[in-house]
Order: sequence, then C-alpha cells, then structure tokens
Amino acid sequence: MLYRDFDRFKQACEELYARSGPRTRTCIRWRADVGLLVMRLTDDVQTLTFKTRSKSFLNRFDSLNVTLLRKYHNRGRPLAHAQLDAPGPSERTLLDPSASSSAGDGPKGEVDGASARTKRKKGKKKQGK
Repeated sequence: MLYRDFDRFKQACEELYARSGPRTRTCIRWRADVGLLVMRLTDDVQTLTFKTRSKSFLNRFDSLNVTLLRKYHNRGRPLAHAQLDAPGPSERTLLDPSASSSAGDGPKGEVDGASARTKRKKGKKKQGK
C-alpha cells in the first residue's frame, strides 16, 4: 500500500512490526534516475511503501529506520526446548557432588595421559658452509 502522508506511514509500520514481529523486513532505496527515495516495509503478506523526492524527509526516514532497527535488535531469541530441559553445569554439581571434582583434585601421584607427554625441544639450526 502506497502512503502519501509520512506520519500515517510511520504508524502503519509500527503496527505491522507489532503484529508480525520477526518476519518484518525494511528496504530503503534511492532511485537516482528519477530522484526518488523509496522506503518499503513488508512481512510477505502486506507491503507498506512511501516514496518522496523531498530532502526534508531524509531525517524522518533516518529516525524511523533507527526506531525499527532498535526494535529488530532488541527482540528476544527463542530458546530451543532441548536447551531448557538439559541441566546446566551448576545444576549438575548440585545433583551429583562427584561431578564437581576435577583432574587436579586427585592425589599428586596421578598423572593425566595428555600431560605426561613432553614436547621435545628443537635443536639449533646448523649453518651451512
């Protein structure tokens, strides 16, 4: 739908975003061949369009774009159900105290297999004659 009044367009954009949420996309385009600035907001069902040739609308476009970007950025991410059901590391230690012991807590005579290997030092380079 093409809007001629920017205030109505802005209100319709905010309502569309509130209704559709994450599916909403914004596109701002400058058509240099005709000197036209076009802003579109869509949710794949409804498209809102505002076109202007006036430079005075640039600040309004910018403020609306910043407002919409803040809303896009501040929306929460949905968590997967598997992440919610699995106990975290702090919950595991509360449920099973033996899970909190680490390799360093055992007797000093025990050595982890990976740490038992030592790295060889490289020899000095021999200079050719």
